[in-house]
Amino acid sequence: MFFEVLATKLSASFPDSTTVDREGFRGRGRVKSLSVDLGEQRYTLERRSGGVSCLRARTVRGIVLKNDELGLDDWIDALSHDLAVAAEESGRGRLALESLLHE
Repeated sequence: MFFEVLATKLSASFPDSTTVDREGFRGRGRVKSLSVDLGEQRYTLERRSGGVSCLRARTVRGIVLKNDELGLDDWIDALSHDLAVAAEESGRGRLALESLLHE
């Protein structure tokens, strides 16, 4: 259930940055993995037979330079932090553009 809710929320909020892979016919089954690309960070959460794999990768132009396996709580904290930074940067960019266009 956690995977489903998280995948739905991230896909709705960050559709261009979130990839969700599902099991089953035409990808209509449960979530197998999800990843979120935020600048140079890629966060991946995967179901595995022994539980859950939580990865944070540093990427440059789509090439993974470093992979860190994190605990679920640390993964959520790091993702939340980077999402907040991305939202702040996007907000600042939007405000600067609005200011420029309305002068």
